[in-house]
Amino acid sequence: KIDNLATQALVSIGSAVATYCGQNEGAGRYDRIRTGVRHSMGVTAICAVAAGLFVIYLAKPLTSLFLSEPTEEIFNLSQEYLFYQGLFYIPLGAIFVYRNALQGMGYSALTMLAGVTELIMRVLAALFLATALGFVGVSLSCPVAWVGADVFLLIAYPILLKKNLRKMQNGGIQPPAPSSPAAPFCAE
Repeated sequence: KIDNLATQALVSIGSAVATYCGQNEGAGRYDRIRTGVRHSMGVTAICAVAAGLFVIYLAKPLTSLFLSEPTEEIFNLSQEYLFYQGLFYIPLGAIFVYRNALQGMGYSALTMLAGVTELIMRVLAALFLATALGFVGVSLSCPVAWVGADVFLLIAYPILLKKNLRKMQNGGIQPPAPSSPAAPFCAE
């Protein structure tokens, strides 16, 4: 619950990116998509650092909000788990930005494949890291999955964006002409 609350800004930015990219994809403005995604990733990084610091430094009081009688062991496990999650909020934020950018550009199959990659990475990491590292391995399973999904997305996004930018420059996709102010409505 703490993790979900802390990352709501990242989720919201991802939703905004999907809409932004969808509108600009429809207009053939891939140059705007590139700029918007870059700026969104900057805002995401700032929010991710803030959220990470929030969960790392306030893990104990936040845990006590959700549990009526937490033991010292529960506090310690919660702090350890939230520490590893908080360290990797930037890769989580990158998933929201790049997966939603691709979704907005119409590449639904690729976004589904990125989700499957993340799921497979999470299962493999939980199985192997839990055996090797115990609870630390379990705590690292999500961050490992986030990084794995990011690798996929950070390869797919620039390739597809470059392909569409090339099409736009070669005349295959025409950006709209600069609009002139509409004539005022006059009632007679």
